[in-house]
Amino acid sequence: MPRVFVGNFDFENELTSGRRELSRDVKKLAADLVSAWVSVAGAEDVIWSPTGLPSFDFRDLRNLGCELPRFISRAADLPRGEQWELVPWGWTAELLEWGRLHGWTCPAPPIEVVQHVNSRIFRWQIEKELEITLPGSAVLQSVDELLAHVARSVTDDDAWVLKANFGMAGRERILGRGARLGEPALNWARKRLASSAGVVFEPWVKRISEAGLQWQVPPTGEPQLLGITPLLTDASGTYRGSRLACTDEERAAWQPAIEKTRQVADRVQQSGYWGPLGLDAMLYRAADGQVVCRSLQDLNARYTMGRLALGLKRFVPEGFAQAAWLHDPQLVAAAVAANSAATVLQTTARSWLVH
Repeated sequence: MPRVFVGNFDFENELTSGRRELSRDVKKLAADLVSAWVSVAGAEDVIWSPTGLPSFDFRDLRNLGCELPRFISRAADLPRGEQWELVPWGWTAELLEWGRLHGWTCPAPPIEVVQHVNSRIFRWQIEKELEITLPGSAVLQSVDELLAHVARSVTDDDAWVLKANFGMAGRERILGRGARLGEPALNWARKRLASSAGVVFEPWVKRISEAGLQWQVPPTGEPQLLGITPLLTDASGTYRGSRLACTDEERAAWQPAIEKTRQVADRVQQSGYWGPLGLDAMLYRAADGQVVCRSLQDLNARYTMGRLALGLKRFVPEGFAQAAWLHDPQLVAAAVAANSAATVLQTTARSWLVH
């Protein structure tokens, strides 16, 4: 069945009860990301590109003989009929209605379930059930609760992060240090608490490495682990790329996360969700020097960049466990400097496949 790919990359924003206006930079990034669907879309598919057709020509992929999907930027040109399947970044009520108006097949789980399982509070509750929460983390439902929690659990040297109930890619969070909260942090919390059931407080840990565990959850039957995509982030935790696979040694290190996220995938399925599920895990160094695996750092019941990265495997010869999909030209330059024989394929205007 041919598919219509829609990149509603502000998905979490759409899930909130009161939609916030996105910044110009975020809107521009979302427009650029539309082209990233080529990693999983086939020649018979179409990609909805409402901001205009990509100026990027995908020359490197075409030279490999890749038959690319068709981009459509005019609503009048979109196909119609149930023979087409809608594939969004994430399901929302608005998008589901739009798909049905076009007569497309829309295999969406209940939207209220999508909203529930994508909330950070739900993720924290699962951590608590599985007894894998970070020491000192908590869901806080008022500014008074926040102040009290910080006063009793944070020292002057401790760094921490406060996360809104919905957010992604390092957005909708605020970083801090010490037991005193300044007005910027308090005002940030007040605004989020006014429209949400709570915020999530977590200690900031010393990250060693991160990975996305890419699951597919069926309506019935066992969830399937499709792959593990190590995350490449900068010092602030901002996403800069993914490796397409991990080595046997790395997989052994992520084994605790594989076992726990299998339980998470089951729990998400029991909640009524099916579809793509990206679960991020982290290895960090505890205060006593021990390396600890945090099995559930983030839960994304939608497509993720790591999930798209898996689709690029078809362009990489087997045996290249270090192959990476990079979204930072400085990382590309560093990879080439480290290996002059590396192959670099530009996949979108702002991303490169290096192996």
